[in-house]
Amino acid sequence: MGKSDRDPRELIPLKPDVFLILSILARGVRHGYGIMQAAHTWPGGGMEIQAGALYRRLKWMMAEGLIQEVRPVNRSEDPSERKRDYGLTPFGRLVAREEAKRMAGLLAAARDAELVPGAEGA
Repeated sequence: MGKSDRDPRELIPLKPDVFLILSILARGVRHGYGIMQAAHTWPGGGMEIQAGALYRRLKWMMAEGLIQEVRPVNRSEDPSERKRDYGLTPFGRLVAREEAKRMAGLLAAARDAELVPGAEGA
């Protein structure tokens, strides 16, 4: 079976930082430093992703077909420019949706058990 016809649920559950990176890239193409900045200020509580960990995750995510390197859109084509832009693949979007559904189910169970502050009667 090729990567294009894989079941997205094969990669579920995702590590939190992988899901966050997918969520960030779902909003648009970013370079590595831009991903780190977005992770730090992400709504609902940021996450600190160190550069080494980020690039290990990006390498794994590219190997799994979740993301791809894309040509810079708004930067010069200067060969000395080392920033790489990353974008979500269609498979990456499917995996992120499956993980979001899984997490929504967990959140519903937590609300039902009254574990979520402010969820009583919601």
